[in-house]
Amino acid sequence: MSQREAIDVTEGDIDSTEEDWRDDLLEEEVILDAYLKSEGIWSSRFNVCFVLFSVLISFCVYMWMFHSNEDYFDSNEKIISFIDSVSSLSGAMVAYFVTILGFFITGFSIFATVTDKEVFVVLGGHYRKDSKISSLKRMFFNFINFFIVHLVLMFLSMVFMVFSSLKPAVDIFGESYVKICSVYYCLVPLFISLSIVKIKSFLWNIYDSMRLGIVFYDDEP
Repeated sequence: MSQREAIDVTEGDIDSTEEDWRDDLLEEEVILDAYLKSEGIWSSRFNVCFVLFSVLISFCVYMWMFHSNEDYFDSNEKIISFIDSVSSLSGAMVAYFVTILGFFITGFSIFATVTDKEVFVVLGGHYRKDSKISSLKRMFFNFINFFIVHLVLMFLSMVFMVFSSLKPAVDIFGESYVKICSVYYCLVPLFISLSIVKIKSFLWNIYDSMRLGIVFYDDEP
């Protein structure tokens, strides 16, 4: 089977010429277009259940802190201790997101560099029957989605890390300052679950794309 035949076979119900899928690769002009077309976290039942479970945990943490445990912030020492814990936690999350981004950006760059160009050509012409996005776009869009989500979570963690370090603000804003810091404490389970879901989806998408490229790629002239 030749390369052109492999592309035709994998296009499914979409009637696409070589020029069509090449033009399709150039359709997006900015990263926002790619992100909006990328697969969201709701692409599988597991992802939905996992994220909803983390939302439930975050809600339980919130209820425990502000309703079931009303004396949690009844002294200045407890408030300062709590803010210190938020600062340490947000700092640890920043380090985590920086590490994850650095590791996966490096790995994906190496992967894109060493992979045979012809495999990408095959993926560029492969369309699933239930999707208008080629397998090549799906793979790179998934990485863009992964990158942006982790970048946003890292930025939010940095904001809370700086905000929680402003201890004199306790005397100025009082309880409101503590509640703002508590928001991050409650959201950490959600942040972690989003990261896990994105990592899982990204790794599976890489594997799925490459097995398609290997199956339909013929390096013989």
